[in-house]
Amino acid sequence: IVSLPVTPKIEVAATALLAPGEVIYASPTNVYITSQAWVDPTLTEEPSKLPKKIDWKTAVHRFTFDQTGPARYVASGTVPGTVRNSFSMGEMGSGGERLGIATTSGTPWSATDKSTSQLVVLKTEGTDLVRTGSVDRMGDGESIQSVRFAGNRAYVVTFRQTDPFFVIDLSDPDRPRLAGELKLLGYSGYLHPISETRILGIGRDADAKGADVGMKATLFDVSDAAAPKAIGSWTDPDGYSDV
Repeated sequence: IVSLPVTPKIEVAATALLAPGEVIYASPTNVYITSQAWVDPTLTEEPSKLPKKIDWKTAVHRFTFDQTGPARYVASGTVPGTVRNSFSMGEMGSGGERLGIATTSGTPWSATDKSTSQLVVLKTEGTDLVRTGSVDRMGDGESIQSVRFAGNRAYVVTFRQTDPFFVIDLSDPDRPRLAGELKLLGYSGYLHPISETRILGIGRDADAKGADVGMKATLFDVSDAAAPKAIGSWTDPDGYSDV
């Protein structure tokens, strides 16, 4: 991580960790970088092919910074599965002392019957990021399509044929719990908080077999975390959005 202070005299400073960098999540005081944990090729009978029954893991590295100096390396840890994008992570607590990260276990390129998703909470202990709590077994046989952390909640969408929209209560970060779930056809590839009680999902519509039948936007009512509802939708069979 290279720091470039915006001053009349630019003095470049850097800190480094020997690891590949893939997904980045940044808060006002921390940067988290993930990378796929190394896979031992001897664990598969065909080393030339990607392993299909491997316990894929993601390494997470925390760096911190302030207004007075360059970024500093803090700690590292691992979580099961793979991360979809930067929205899959979010800080919790007044000082950002916890990190929530949602991942899908199984092969990272497609959903299988053995795929499952989880949200893991990590905290820093010395130079280690350690697990303090988790919500497991979300969307068995499916893969995460979108995640959004908002206030004391996280919203997770998984998909293979239907779209389970999960509401996770993070009011006690060390004891996250699955509060509610709603199943719909299609999936949301992006979630956007409209208010404390409304979440907009933008993604794809699907038939009962999971086949893509166009673009879809859904408005979710999350005023009751235990009973999320879809209160409106819009579809376009020929539509597409970069969102």
